[in-house]
Amino acid sequence: LHHIGLQIGRVFERAEAERISNEAQNELTVQVEERTTALKKTNDRLRAEIDRHKQTEDALRKSEERLDLAFKGSSDGLWDWNVLTDEVYFSDRFKELLGYGPDELPHTFESFSSHLHRDDQDLAMEAIKLHLEAQLPYEVEYRLQTKDGDYRWFLARGQAVWDSENQPIRMA
Repeated sequence: LHHIGLQIGRVFERAEAERISNEAQNELTVQVEERTTALKKTNDRLRAEIDRHKQTEDALRKSEERLDLAFKGSSDGLWDWNVLTDEVYFSDRFKELLGYGPDELPHTFESFSSHLHRDDQDLAMEAIKLHLEAQLPYEVEYRLQTKDGDYRWFLARGQAVWDSENQPIRMA
């Protein structure tokens, strides 16, 4: 009888252990399903974000192609001056107009100002100053010295960008 009682006790213990194990398994299954659902939602958001980035990149590429085509279709030399760092981007065409190759003209404002004809320096620099400080339109004619020492006339037009405190940050 004692032996039967022990076996019945073990059966109940096993049944209780199985019940606890099943509850734990069910709880884990619920947690896995919840986590899987959350991961699927995150994955969907990431896919949407990637799609938006791809669309933005595509729009940027098309815009750059249009701008590049406009540059190539123009005979103008283009420049873009970062007023804060003094770095200037000179287009290859700008350099070509002065007789320079693509890598021959340093990308500094001094590269521009040192090529100004001495009789045009005050006028050219005053036009820049008035544009940056008073936001007057920038349009000025001046001569720039070419690589071979001659001077060529240029008509320059530009537009600056100012920060929230009305300080110039860029001009092109």
